[in-house]
Amino acid sequence: MSKLKTMVGTSLATTTALLAFAQTASADELYKVNAGDTLSAIANSFGTSVDAIAKENNIKDVNHILVGQQFNIPTETVKIDTQASQAADAVYHVQAGDTLNQIAAKFNTTADALRQLNQISGDLILVGQQLKVKGQVEAAQNTQADQAENGKVVADTVATEAPVVEKEAHVITINGNTYTVKAGDTLPAIAQAAGTSVENLRALNGLSSDFIYAGQVLVLYPEAEEDPVAAYQTAPEDAEEIVIAQPAKEEVVAQPANQVAQEEVVAQPASHNQEKAQTEAQVAEAKAQEEAQAAEAQRQQEAQAAEAQRQQEAQAAEAQRQQEAQAAEAQRQQEAQQAEAQRQQEAAQAQQQQQQQAQQNKQGNQNVVATARQYTGVPYVWGGKTPNGFDCSGFTNYVYREATGQDIGGWTVPQESAGPTIAVSQAQAGDLYFWGNHGSSYHVALATDSQGGYIHAPAPGQTVTESNVQYFAPHFAVSMQAYQ
Repeated sequence: MSKLKTMVGTSLATTTALLAFAQTASADELYKVNAGDTLSAIANSFGTSVDAIAKENNIKDVNHILVGQQFNIPTETVKIDTQASQAADAVYHVQAGDTLNQIAAKFNTTADALRQLNQISGDLILVGQQLKVKGQVEAAQNTQADQAENGKVVADTVATEAPVVEKEAHVITINGNTYTVKAGDTLPAIAQAAGTSVENLRALNGLSSDFIYAGQVLVLYPEAEEDPVAAYQTAPEDAEEIVIAQPAKEEVVAQPANQVAQEEVVAQPASHNQEKAQTEAQVAEAKAQEEAQAAEAQRQQEAQAAEAQRQQEAQAAEAQRQQEAQAAEAQRQQEAQQAEAQRQQEAAQAQQQQQQQAQQNKQGNQNVVATARQYTGVPYVWGGKTPNGFDCSGFTNYVYREATGQDIGGWTVPQESAGPTIAVSQAQAGDLYFWGNHGSSYHVALATDSQGGYIHAPAPGQTVTESNVQYFAPHFAVSMQAYQ
């Protein structure tokens, strides 16, 4: 059987005129979801992305859309492609599970190169689709087109013919009342081969656009209608097939906003003459939607119950935490109060003891001073230690033995160690004043008050008498409170 080949040549002047007519096309559209639609297929059909549609319509779960749901398709710009494709060096048949990136890697090329070579704009490919994996894409050089306004020539037109490319014609063979779509088929081409119109094919197959896909079965004629190509089907075997010439590369022009791309995967609608099947499909779809809605309602109800349970547990835990914190704070305050009461009690006891000790010391001091004053007028005798005669250290030793019953030492140096050393200004009644350095003191006296008064046995030829540090200042003092 012979095959038709087409010779396609396009002048750059024609291309320039087409570009001047429509450079871009708006894809802004309100789309209603059909059975079998996926968000990725809808995005590919309008030349946009899943993220763009999800963002435009505030879609949270891109894998969950409902039949009848309407999406606002964000505006995209479709540019006119002026490149012509040369004949392919190799063709690959898409298998189940293939992706554009995998095929590109397999043939040591890139996904962008495959898109340009096969004139596809997205990543959607179909099982059985034929992809050119090798070859070149030649772009025709643009020239300025003649533009006239009010009969005046604005610029010269330079028309350059694009290279003529041979391409094997795409053959569509009609055999019967139905036709199974093959890769590369278009609805207008099938309508032409079947001797009918695109509108009839849409009506018979419940199509809302010209979109078809490989493997789809199309009803070509109503059941009562006589097959207009019966004669062709009964023709001899050597009859020439109906061939639809395809251009080497179709010019890409702006598509209407509601036109669905050829790679789109949509639901297979029931045939026009299969009302029962279509009704059953609609019932099944409605049931599926109802079940999905019931499942979603159940999921939301369970989620709300779980959230309520979580909040209840959180509130209980917070109440328990607050109760424990209050108990701990009460315990801490009680312990602090007890500790403060104990401290105050101990402080009071210490103060009482100090007062008692001070009282005792005062009484002891008064007793020591009173004892010392009994011997006023006793003559000074060197080495004397009795009321018959005293020297300075003999006098203080005798007074302390008589008043307290304790021996503080027989002469000045041992008496220096009878108590802790203090400043002269700190001396109280009963303390000792010393003249000279530590370890070599030469005179001692007994303090009678805290204003510097003292009593002593001064020197040979004198008697025991009282004096004050302002007349004869000592060098240091020793506290005798421990003996009183």
